[in-house]
Amino acid sequence: MVIEDDRLFELAYGAGQISPVSAVDPGLIYDIDENDYLKYICGWSKFNETTVLSITRDASFNCSKVNPLENNWSLNLPTFSIPYASEVPFFKVYTRTVTNVGEEMRTTYKAVVAAPKGIKIKVFPRFLAFNKKRQKLSYTIGILGILSGNSTVHSASVVWTNGKYHVRSPIVVFPKFDRHTVEETILDPRNQDQSSSILKMM
Repeated sequence: MVIEDDRLFELAYGAGQISPVSAVDPGLIYDIDENDYLKYICGWSKFNETTVLSITRDASFNCSKVNPLENNWSLNLPTFSIPYASEVPFFKVYTRTVTNVGEEMRTTYKAVVAAPKGIKIKVFPRFLAFNKKRQKLSYTIGILGILSGNSTVHSASVVWTNGKYHVRSPIVVFPKFDRHTVEETILDPRNQDQSSSILKMM
């Protein structure tokens, strides 16, 4: 599936609307616990061992024991984001775990990918076969590509569906902004309506 016009897409939803029925019966959930957050903060240089200890109150937890591949990008969230620079290839791999909370104990979900030109998304495995409720299964997603320009946010998605449930994960590929890029964006005549508000924030 190809997205023809993705200039706003993920950023055009606003606050959105809540569907109470879907919220209580989502099919799959991305569960998360305390250890996931601890691994995440270990990936940030401003959190040293003393700072982490002040949060955990547990001397047995040590950031040096955390696999570098698990920190920083390891939160088990249903969203993905990756920065890019113009004409520079990018590649990122994520692992996520979903839990079957749907009505059917035995069910198979298929990954359906939607991506714009310039971005390739690979999901492995493409099928998740659950045999019971509350069962957890993991998948890996690789996002790679090369894009031109430095002011466009590109959107993609992966949807896990078994026919009844459609569990969508948004994917945002965004430009690496620096002050020079922001100034160029502000000076662009097409963005004059937003220029004054952006300047106030700088």
